Amino acid sequence: RAHLPLDIGMYLAKVGYVFSSLGCGRAALIAAVGKTPTPTPQAFVKALADIPHRQYFQVSWYELAEFRRDRTLKTGFAKMSRAWFPLRLWSCQGSRGGPERWVAEDFPVPP
Repeated sequence: RAHLPLDIGMYLAKVGYVFSSLGCGRAALIAAVGKTPTPTPQAFVKALADIPHRQYFQVSWYELAEFRRDRTLKTGFAKMSRAWFPLRLWSCQGSRGGPERWVAEDFPVPP
């Protein structure tokens, strides 16, 4: 429906504390953090790992909810907060035809 390549960015199902300051909505597709593209979860985690606590960083994203009317890549700044919760990525580990099982992976705060 959105007609974007599958490796364009990370799907942000819930905005959360850090990304709420961007002004992006639910169902955003994060295309880059700083100048680093984020096509995979590993690239996304790596891009966020070097950002210190309370530092502002640039984010580029697409609003998927409004993508039919507005296909522009949006850019804004978010403020990193590592004080409350670690970064958590969810992945679906269901087998074909079987029930879905969503598994969370927490990433520790970098030194």
